[in-house]
Amino acid sequence: YSDDENWLVRMNESVGRNKGNTCEYNFGMNGNTNEKLVELLGDANIAKLGLIKKTILIRLILHPPGNGAAWHKDNPTASYRLKFPDLDHNNGEIVRYWFSAIDWKNGQVFQIGDTVLSHWKAGDVYQIPFGVPHASMNFGYNFKYTVALTGMKRA
Repeated sequence: YSDDENWLVRMNESVGRNKGNTCEYNFGMNGNTNEKLVELLGDANIAKLGLIKKTILIRLILHPPGNGAAWHKDNPTASYRLKFPDLDHNNGEIVRYWFSAIDWKNGQVFQIGDTVLSHWKAGDVYQIPFGVPHASMNFGYNFKYTVALTGMKRA
């Protein structure tokens, strides 16, 4: 991780954010959950996004009320490279998208850079550019079901 990414982690820890006081259910990295999520996404949606199906990593993220992910930057392809170690990562443009699996409910937000998102409809898709900090929070009363999707664009 870069010095900037490590600084953000230290800042989150200094204000008390850690695995002991926030809850996130994250599906897609373990077992065959990614394959099941890719099938749920469907070939028509994969084509709309212009992605190569066999290169897709989907993470279904659930935040219970009062929980979220603090302001951070991701290592651009760390999870992706773990899931697809044999993929030639130099053979196309790797992109990451975020969307909600259900319509927005009061108290749910997602921030990418200086843009705060709310009032989304299920399936509204936003790109998270690599290197741009982002955060997610659910201070409402309903579970927040969102998807982080990484994949390689078709040439």
